[in-house]
Amino acid sequence: MNLEEASDKLEKSTEFFSSELKRLRGGRVSPSIVDDIEVEAYGDKMPINQLGSVSVADASLLVINLWDKSVVEDVRKAIETSDLGITPQIDGQLIRLPVPPMSQERREEITKLVKVKEEEAKVVVRQIRKDCLTYYDNEQKAKSISEDEYDRLKDQLQKLVDEANKKLEEIAKLKEEEIMTI
Repeated sequence: MNLEEASDKLEKSTEFFSSELKRLRGGRVSPSIVDDIEVEAYGDKMPINQLGSVSVADASLLVINLWDKSVVEDVRKAIETSDLGITPQIDGQLIRLPVPPMSQERREEITKLVKVKEEEAKVVVRQIRKDCLTYYDNEQKAKSISEDEYDRLKDQLQKLVDEANKKLEEIAKLKEEEIMTI
């Protein structure tokens, strides 16, 4: 794995971490809390956002405006059987999801989960670093790169790893602040 490949993988791992955290509920309601809910509709499993538009009406209300009235019951069932713990309110093609405020205990649980996911992402970064260093070691042993080139590449890799870890920490810190904000 060369430096460019390592850079790409580090970027992708950071993006994945960020998308994972978006799925966690923060202090405010976000349409992303229903992203993982799959609905049995039209003979297939589909995400809710492919069946209608999902928007935030206010700080504690999510609204799903379905494009086809025939899937309302399917969406309701999917929401009720999900781990959201929210009872949907049906109004024609509109589904309202009143999201209760999180307790302090729940906020702390989610903050701990953020820390766990951050550590998992850092493990991925360390693995990418290890794979890249192994590649450089093999190149040096095969005399494909000089000692100086090896040291230079190692330093560049370490800078990339440090940047990735810093990004992960910033993303996690922002999410923790969002979660703890009432």
